[in-house]
Amino acid sequence: MVFDDGDGGAMTTPARRRATQPGGQSIYAAPSRRHGRGVFAARRFRPGEVLERCPILRISARDRVLLERTGLRGYVYQRSRGAGAIALGLGSLYNHSAVPNAECELDLDDESLVIRARRTIHLADEITISYADESDLWFSARGDADGPSPNGARPRRSRTGRGRRA
Repeated sequence: MVFDDGDGGAMTTPARRRATQPGGQSIYAAPSRRHGRGVFAARRFRPGEVLERCPILRISARDRVLLERTGLRGYVYQRSRGAGAIALGLGSLYNHSAVPNAECELDLDDESLVIRARRTIHLADEITISYADESDLWFSARGDADGPSPNGARPRRSRTGRGRRA
């Protein structure tokens, strides 16, 4: 993913800063038929609604080159001038789609990645973002139907038993 750092002014507005991360388990990670693991909706989201606000760790261009040689290669967001960022929370687990149901915005002033619904996302839908123009992808995209991912994955409810927490 490529973000224009610029001066940061275009990336933040007071309205965007007021958006808060939903409480509880509104999203969750689960196995994905698209690719390994993915992020899924535990409830319905309306277009424009913030799904997650992920803190980021800024990575220098030099460190990003080193990370590209590790298993973290696919989890680093590319910034301008070769720098990168690693999103915490579930931010690095969103899979790519040519027709994503969510979008992401890097907010360098707040040092966060904001994931927002582009259209209605239903319970158990896989939440996807666009990494880049299809010609710039470093992998072969799969599972890009217009509809939701066919996983049907659901969040697991924790069960308590005999005084133990699951």
